[in-house]
Amino acid sequence: MTPPQPCSTTEMRPPSCSASTLDLSGTSVERHIIKMLININDKLDHNTRMLNTIINQNTRADVDDLPEDIELPLVDIPSLDSLERRLKDLTFQKQLAL
Repeated sequence: MTPPQPCSTTEMRPPSCSASTLDLSGTSVERHIIKMLININDKLDHNTRMLNTIINQNTRADVDDLPEDIELPLVDIPSLDSLERRLKDLTFQKQLAL
């Protein structure tokens, strides 16, 4: 098996490149910037996976669970205004949470 090749600091990090194989022969500022960019990329990858997990979860409430007098989708502005007024009511909020 061929060991990973060192990465150049002048090009973007390929997916197989890690901080341990990165050529950090530049100045300390350049090395710090590259390490921070790798850290940002790792966090972005993690956050992307977490977001996809959340999106794929079946957490959407069924429309059937809404009170009978709420018709979705709302068809006009007065319907929206009425629903917004009701949503401000604590009793109605508790009814929706059950």
